[in-house]
Amino acid sequence: MGRRRCVADYFRAALLIALFFIWLLPTLMMIGNSLGTAKGFGQERPKIFPRQFTVENYAKVLGLKYLPRWIVNTSMIAAVHIGGGILINGIAGYALTFYRKRWIQWIFWLLMTPLFVSSYILLVPQFVIFGSLGMIGMPAVVLP
Repeated sequence: MGRRRCVADYFRAALLIALFFIWLLPTLMMIGNSLGTAKGFGQERPKIFPRQFTVENYAKVLGLKYLPRWIVNTSMIAAVHIGGGILINGIAGYALTFYRKRWIQWIFWLLMTPLFVSSYILLVPQFVIFGSLGMIGMPAVVLP
């Protein structure tokens, strides 16, 4: 019994390590391709490590005029989404835990439906809409 459990533990550990590397692969490819040339990225298949290493992509990005503004806007969006989510979900969880009525399950699923469409999915369409209105970069747009 002990040997069988040991084999199962090793198999589980090997499976988890394999899944870790599978999920890590896109990140490694993103970092590796960012260290390659833009011309090579468009002409070759994506690879973990590019043929020709360069840091000119990072030099271009760090030299952008509006980079500090973009970092602040992104930080504001992240803080509002995370802080608001913690606050609202905490209050809703408390209320749904201690307020026992028959119809409370309907309210629970009504509150759960926005989770099926994440707010992060809506960020790109919002950016496109506000961009077409000429409102990119305004603090009022960052916190809708």
